[in-house]
Amino acid sequence: SDAIVGAMSASFLALLDENEPITDSDREWVKAQRRQALEQVVGTGIHRLFHLHLQSLRDHFGHWYELVLDSPLGDDFDTEGDASQKDQHTGKLQRQKAARQAEEGFMKAAFGSMPKICQHPE
Repeated sequence: SDAIVGAMSASFLALLDENEPITDSDREWVKAQRRQALEQVVGTGIHRLFHLHLQSLRDHFGHWYELVLDSPLGDDFDTEGDASQKDQHTGKLQRQKAARQAEEGFMKAAFGSMPKICQHPE
């Protein structure tokens, strides 16, 4: 998506070549047309693709987190068959760390998949 949006943006900006005499009103018109075309492309197809990608990222990091939750926390059980205090504490820390890593991984991947022009429109 970055390549598509970048090429579109560059083609409009090429019209504003500094070597060509261009009036301020023409410059503003080209910028307005550029923005309108980018909003149309980004607001339809790329927006849909971005949401599909976000859903895939949620599924990926959610599955990864579930795997961590399903992993054994150790074999040190007391006589009643319950996990010891140490195992409970270790499991809690493991879940907290996994949750933090899943969230950070998702956020990094989500922001990285956003077209750069959408991050910084100007």
